[in-house]
Amino acid sequence: MTAPKVRSIRSRLLRWQFGALLVTAAIAAGVAYFAAWKGFNRVRDHGLEEIAQSVARHGTIEAPRLDNENRPDLGEFVSQVWRLDGQLSYSSLADIGPPLQTPGIHHVIWRNEEWRVFTLREKQELVQVAMAEGKRREDFVELLPSLFLPIGIVLVLALMLRSAVVNALVPLNDMRAEIAAREVNDLMPLRTDRLPDEVAPVGQAFNELMRKVERTLTSQRQFVADAAHELNTPLAAIKLHAQLARRARDEADRLDALVQLEHGIDRVSHLARQLLLLARLEPDMAAPDMEPVALARLAGQCVAQFSAQAEQQGVDLGLQVQADYSVLADPHGLQVLIDNLIGNALRYAPRGSRIDVLMRRDEEGPPELCVIDEGPGISPADRPRVLQRFARLEPEDSSGSGLGLAIVDSIVKQIGGALSLEDTPGGGLTVRIRFAGDQTASKP
Repeated sequence: MTAPKVRSIRSRLLRWQFGALLVTAAIAAGVAYFAAWKGFNRVRDHGLEEIAQSVARHGTIEAPRLDNENRPDLGEFVSQVWRLDGQLSYSSLADIGPPLQTPGIHHVIWRNEEWRVFTLREKQELVQVAMAEGKRREDFVELLPSLFLPIGIVLVLALMLRSAVVNALVPLNDMRAEIAAREVNDLMPLRTDRLPDEVAPVGQAFNELMRKVERTLTSQRQFVADAAHELNTPLAAIKLHAQLARRARDEADRLDALVQLEHGIDRVSHLARQLLLLARLEPDMAAPDMEPVALARLAGQCVAQFSAQAEQQGVDLGLQVQADYSVLADPHGLQVLIDNLIGNALRYAPRGSRIDVLMRRDEEGPPELCVIDEGPGISPADRPRVLQRFARLEPEDSSGSGLGLAIVDSIVKQIGGALSLEDTPGGGLTVRIRFAGDQTASKP
């Protein structure tokens, strides 16, 4: 079982800082140790050379011969003087001592012990001074505490860094505590003026998120209120027609009430479908899967679907394809878009008028889909309002839900297009949809 991954910023900072300090201290201690040991040996070797030169200049005085165990310099310096023919003329030991070496510094094993030996040739004799390596190491060990003093300093620095990291993360802890103490409906922004430069962007991003959440909640509350209001009227009408059908005294009145009841149920069903579709188009909902859609084929299917209704109303409904292209979009969303535009145009088209679904593309402009009718049109002042939810230019008009153009506008924004409402030459309304160039591809 693998250990859980460390996610604490403080733990990561301290781990990296302590690790870097320890590695640095170890490297520094190693370098200092080897440099000091090399320098110490150089100084002690120089001391051997000076002793040898002193012996050569001043000569030797025959001292009482003692056992090696009782000589005070045993284990320290051993001095020897040799003639050039190899005969020992003086030794500070009772016996010969380390064997004679050529002039210079040597490393010698004598009596199973390591010795450092310096040999100096002076006139007709050779002066040799030796010192046990063990004694030299003992002397060097006494210097080690001062060499490892930097490690202690590093540890002090590590503690200071730990304190600095903890203090630096206090604003994050305070911000976490403030967020945790909030109630569900508290969407007030955090104060970011006192936050450090590294933490302030987090607080600002949180405040921006709270503003988006507040806008979403406000939109949802308004949506629910509007939906409840819009559903109340047709439901009341359904209840009224049901009562009339139940109280009808003859078959004709009962059938008339039932027909009105059926119309009311159809209106509520249509409104419910529109509400569900509009809810799916909310910005905070997951975006649908996009795929290339052959728009001419889809528009033809939609026109064919409304052809019977158009013929019954005496309206000439047709499709003109000046340029065929595919659109990267949700196929269902595009079908709803075209259905709503055609249905909205048929709702207000007078008998004998014409509705054209036009697909075109200029050489320099984006591809367009236009639905052109010869109905009453919409004044420029009212056009922004008709794109809002449940907007009706005539409040007494109960034939629609007031959601058609709002749904169209939401779908256009979802696919990255642009919607505009324009006057039709000769009277009427032209709904023009411009698709983004990077989301379309011309048919070969």
